[in-house]
Amino acid sequence: MRSKYRVPRPDWSRPLPQPLVIPKVMTLKTLADVRTLVERHLPEDRRGRSTWRYVAKQLADAANGADPPMRPYRCASL
Repeated sequence: MRSKYRVPRPDWSRPLPQPLVIPKVMTLKTLADVRTLVERHLPEDRRGRSTWRYVAKQLADAANGADPPMRPYRCASL
């Protein structure tokens, strides 16, 4: 029996506030682009680091409708 309640699907097409160009790699315009960067271009040993686990959590939260945290951010080294 199916549930009456539908769980909303993540919206990976949500745009970033502004595009982010990573020379010789890709241009990030949507949450999907960021997910692709992390999953395909970031070495697996780096993805396991606390910084990238935090990025993955924030990315999933944003795709599920959460607003981004309102605090300054800095670039993390790939």
